Amino acid sequence: RSMKPRCMGALYWQIVDCFPGTSWSGIDYEYRLKVLHYYARRFFRQAILCVKEDRFESRRMEIFVVNDSPRGFTAKLAWALKDSAGNTVKSWEKIIQAEGSSSAVFQEIDWSKEIEEEERKKYYLELFLYSRDGEILCEDTYLFVKPKHFQFLHPQFMVDVQEEKEKYVLNIQTSCFTKCIKMDMENNDCEFSDNCFDLSPGRTKRVEVEKRSLRRQISMEELKKQLFFENVNDIGKNIM
Repeated sequence: RSMKPRCMGALYWQIVDCFPGTSWSGIDYEYRLKVLHYYARRFFRQAILCVKEDRFESRRMEIFVVNDSPRGFTAKLAWALKDSAGNTVKSWEKIIQAEGSSSAVFQEIDWSKEIEEEERKKYYLELFLYSRDGEILCEDTYLFVKPKHFQFLHPQFMVDVQEEKEKYVLNIQTSCFTKCIKMDMENNDCEFSDNCFDLSPGRTKRVEVEKRSLRRQISMEELKKQLFFENVNDIGKNIM
């Protein structure tokens, strides 16, 4: 999308399965949303952030803002360099003006003074685009290496569950930077308002569960007991 107008869109295969099985679909046979579907919601948003590395120096990069709306907007672009524990090494923010139907570079960064070449696996970039009212228009995280090489720490999750009239509200925090937090339930099924997201310590992620989406109605206490988390940080940790 950052290549517009040379590239004006993308399609992916496929949306839903007509039979149970392992496949590329974003929605499974039981109409449960898979990881792809949650990511597609983000990478097909009307405005997105995109990071491009220099071909010859991975610590030099450009931050693009892509706007597919015909209308321009004013926003605050914020980005921070953080270590795997989520500690901020350096942060910046600036007010930008994105033109309608555009893709433009709004920041060029050189991390060579902050990051040694051999230490790229210890740091990540966190980016936000805020509206004038402080609403998050889009957000993203960027690793300087492939996830399998990143030095992830083991996260601890803190979850506060509140019950409202027609839904449960989950406020989630984590002890360190956690990649692709995927929530599920032990003996039930539901639709989360968001899932498979990255989270840094110090931030709170709000996720809603509509009661009508529960396959079997349960109490708030039972929801707390059945809820569990998977994440990229812990992949392979228990393999001997």
